[in-house]
Amino acid sequence: MNSQKIESGMNFQLFRKLFKNMPLILYALDSDWNFILSEGYGLKKLGLEPGQVIGLSAKEIYRDIPDVQIALAKAFQGESVNMSHLVGDIWMENYIVPIYDSQGILEGVAGAAIDITVEKKAQKELEDTLNLQQALIDSAPGILYMYNADQELIYWNKNHELITGYSNSELSKMTLMDWYKGDPQSKEAVIKGLSNTSKTGFGSAEAFLRCKNGTKKFFYLTACPVKVHEENCFVGVGVDISDRRNAELKLVDLNKNLEKQIDDRTADLKRANADLVSTNAMLASRNEELGKANEKLRNMQNFLIESEKMAALAGLVAGVAHEVNTPLGIGVTAASHLSDMSTELIEAIQNKKLNDSQLSGFIADIKDGSDIILHNLNRAGKLIQSFKQLSVDQSGEPKRIFEVGSYMEEILQSVSPSIRKTKIKISVVCPESIVVNGYPGAFAQIITNLIMNSTIHAFPTDSEGTITITLTRQKDLLLVVFEDDGIGMPPDVLSRLFEPFFTTKRTTGGTGLGLSVVYSLVTQKLGGTIECKSSVGKGTKFTILFSRGSAAS
Repeated sequence: MNSQKIESGMNFQLFRKLFKNMPLILYALDSDWNFILSEGYGLKKLGLEPGQVIGLSAKEIYRDIPDVQIALAKAFQGESVNMSHLVGDIWMENYIVPIYDSQGILEGVAGAAIDITVEKKAQKELEDTLNLQQALIDSAPGILYMYNADQELIYWNKNHELITGYSNSELSKMTLMDWYKGDPQSKEAVIKGLSNTSKTGFGSAEAFLRCKNGTKKFFYLTACPVKVHEENCFVGVGVDISDRRNAELKLVDLNKNLEKQIDDRTADLKRANADLVSTNAMLASRNEELGKANEKLRNMQNFLIESEKMAALAGLVAGVAHEVNTPLGIGVTAASHLSDMSTELIEAIQNKKLNDSQLSGFIADIKDGSDIILHNLNRAGKLIQSFKQLSVDQSGEPKRIFEVGSYMEEILQSVSPSIRKTKIKISVVCPESIVVNGYPGAFAQIITNLIMNSTIHAFPTDSEGTITITLTRQKDLLLVVFEDDGIGMPPDVLSRLFEPFFTTKRTTGGTGLGLSVVYSLVTQKLGGTIECKSSVGKGTKFTILFSRGSAAS
């Protein structure tokens, strides 16, 4: 078949201009697979010009596209072929038909091709979208469904099969109400939900779904209307809420049990409250009695503390009386001696028996006696003055300024009669003058009680020992450290040291108030702190710290 003959038969010249501007490719091959026609604007996308491949073999041109060679071979065998294939990155849709002469002999093939790249891309995107949608539908944790107007199931997801146990072919025969046979309550809930779907565009229901194995699962079901091919349908999802329903039922049972327990507990509480009211009344009565007893005990304690103070003062009086008695006795003796000498002197003068030597002796004796009387009277006066000051301080005088170093001497002088009977030495360390604006009486009683406590408890009878009292100033505070090197005390005694009425000398007349009074005076009267450290065989140490007052310098 030659080109001139085909062109004449197809009136090719009449359509050449039309083919040239159409987005098609028109071609024809002779029986030897050589191109005898190649026209159309679509050739430009392949980088060809019309007529460029005429005379070339299609087998050579399509040697790398076997699908085209197979399609052409089918056309040469008398088949009409429709195919799509890729040329580079361009998708072509090909229509190939055989060409016969007037005697029915195959002369060649003709074809038309068009660029369908855009359509292919759109189709691919659509397929991807559909695949994504299907993947999302299949991955949904519940069931997805679509029913038509006759309530026939026409679409479902994979989980619909897995959850209910029905196969694909079985589900295709299911109707909506098949799920609720024998369960009128669930059926009524679904019908009500569908009614809401028609009225408002959305409906829901909670119902049991009967599975293939006979079990029932409780589902939350939804429905929304949709048109498919002009047919009214509805779509929805179902979520298995069996666990939630079981939990709710358990919660209802639990609430019932709790209500019963609450009622029982309320009854118990009412009974207990009645008992409590009765007990409270009894306790109120007992508290009133205890209050009265406590008041009596407090009065008794105050009385005993005052008694302890008076006992200390009595001891002080006795000591001072003893001390004063000695100089006064000496003074009385000296005065008596002077009286006798005066009588002798008068008689000697009257009898005129007094010589110069005797007169000198009388005068010397009178001077010595006068000196003895004066010295002892001064000594007694000093003792009485110290006693007077201490007794006034301890009887509750108001706050005043005093110098602790010199005041310590007066305190030690007042207790010296008691200390003189022992082998105990008292050492006072006060490196500087320390002035305090406070209560000297309370301070004196603290020191006196500590000294008496040490002499009674720290040193056995006739044993030697030392008491050291150190006074130092710490800014606006006074630090008093009272130490003895006595026998010390065990922990059980130390822990109760300041308790009122606690004493280890009860059988020998101890009251247990000495250190209790010290604690009260330090913490309440002076507003300070006191602590004690001691161990058996290592002595005892009291540390007292209190304010020196605003007037201290």
